[in-house]
Amino acid sequence: LIESTFTADEARVYRQGGDVVISLLGIKFPSGRSTIEANSASLMAKVRQSLALFPGAPMTVEGHTDAHGSDSTNLILSQDRADAVKQYIVTNFGADPERITSIGYGEAPPVSTNETAEGRARNRRIDLVIHVGARP
Repeated sequence: LIESTFTADEARVYRQGGDVVISLLGIKFPSGRSTIEANSASLMAKVRQSLALFPGAPMTVEGHTDAHGSDSTNLILSQDRADAVKQYIVTNFGADPERITSIGYGEAPPVSTNETAEGRARNRRIDLVIHVGARP
């Protein structure tokens, strides 16, 4: 099971309709930046292992931020981060860029409160939505 691949701090895995969602809570970006840092390498190795279970399945990389900063800045930042993760997957995993879409949602929808540091950290995430039922 994919769920057992990740610790609770790294990712949450769940089904959403016909899709499998890997919500990467453990991926860390510097504040206001979209650089995937070296300390995310072990997490991304687990992502690679998980994605290998769905060869050829299309995927959407969704970027989310916390509510700090302006809506427009967060929207741009979330798109930049989603693009960075897509590029990482294409470059490091050899994935087909035509099968991956990246979308930034800014601070919406939050999965936790923005009133605490822990809540904000949970809201800053990348969701990998694997479209399992899609036709190649």
